[in-house]
Amino acid sequence: MFWRAVTLAVSPCRAQSTLSQRTRYGAIAIRLSTAPRRQLSLFVPEVSAALIEVIRQHVDPVQSRLIRAHVTLARDEEVEPLSPDLVAERLRQACISPLTLRFGAPKSFEGHGVLLPCTGGAPDFHRLRAHVLGSSSVAEPTAHLTLAHPRNPHAPGNVAASHAALAAPRSITFPTICWIEQEGGEPWVVRRLFRLWPAMPDGATSRSQ
Repeated sequence: MFWRAVTLAVSPCRAQSTLSQRTRYGAIAIRLSTAPRRQLSLFVPEVSAALIEVIRQHVDPVQSRLIRAHVTLARDEEVEPLSPDLVAERLRQACISPLTLRFGAPKSFEGHGVLLPCTGGAPDFHRLRAHVLGSSSVAEPTAHLTLAHPRNPHAPGNVAASHAALAAPRSITFPTICWIEQEGGEPWVVRRLFRLWPAMPDGATSRSQ
């Protein structure tokens, strides 16, 4: 939230003096609220993130400061009708195992944007989206891991040679989903973490999120 000073210009009646004219003008502060952005993301576990984060810091330091390496599971408009408790309940009911995705070599997009495309595991990714969003007819976006975002300045380190270290295909297992929020241009913050569990034996009690 922020405050903005707004000057209201009111046409004065016949002014008697400079001072009296000034009293006919006022300044008020209007409170403007900006709702935070909310998304559901799959953060790359530390065991798989070390090299990826080094490359991200080099090719797009702005994006690297805003958010850790991740795959977006659900965007702002999809998350809007949800709540963290609803997501937790849907995941408890579904008993979904940790998600494994396979990624190919870095690929350029929209100018100087760079991403790792998902080359394996897409059906499981879309199945997870359907469970979380509560619909089998949701859109099927292409899963990817962004290294450099095109909306940020083109960093000097964002060159083909910097991407080479990630050329080999890699598989990454995501054991959690995170409900994240961003206020203005601040870094994204994790507000809730949901663990993905395999189906439990008969008679076992449900796990809490």
